[in-house]
Amino acid sequence: MPEAREAKCSFIICDGYFGPILVKDGALPLERIDIDATEKEQKRFPKSHPAHQGLSYAIDSSCTAKRGTNKSQGSVYPSMWRTTGKKKATNRLGELAVVGMEYTYRGIILNLGGLFLMIQFLTHTSTHPMSRAAYESSIKVVNKELRKFCVGMALVFKDHVLAFHSHDLVFQPTWACSRDELPAAASDFRSPSWDFPSASATWMLGRRRLFWHRSLYSD
Repeated sequence: MPEAREAKCSFIICDGYFGPILVKDGALPLERIDIDATEKEQKRFPKSHPAHQGLSYAIDSSCTAKRGTNKSQGSVYPSMWRTTGKKKATNRLGELAVVGMEYTYRGIILNLGGLFLMIQFLTHTSTHPMSRAAYESSIKVVNKELRKFCVGMALVFKDHVLAFHSHDLVFQPTWACSRDELPAAASDFRSPSWDFPSASATWMLGRRRLFWHRSLYSD
């Protein structure tokens, strides 16, 4: 899990780049999401497909790719919008637009209007906002083996891109219909609304009483 300063620094980078745009325009409409395939996924695509060639590619509702640790993974495409079986693949990402962002000690949360997206960095993942021209001319057209990093997720807007680059594609996306449905964040011990010394003392006293009660029944 990243340190709090890593999450905060990533938020500052995003807010510094996109903050003025949001203040001016109010929202940043999303056009598509690009990802890099894992080595196992790469083999499933035909040779003519960008993914098979080690390039990032746009996903739609037929995408089944998940990212995260072995025991906890999230879909890169909104799981509530995925199509399965014989249903025709669609792309509803154009319905979304960034209207706000925040950070927790676990990662960054994007308010996309209709949905919320939380990106947990886990290991070796960094945040890179850039112009769309720079992304499409220097990253999207370069094989991941040559560029030495992977496109975990790249949120592509009209003129800009918010890319989450990863060394090993170990990061965790979580989609939710509301902010409350996202995983609970750790309490901020610096917040005046939470009395850290009192909470710590209560926890330690509880541990002490538990130990004392156990000792009465020990041999």
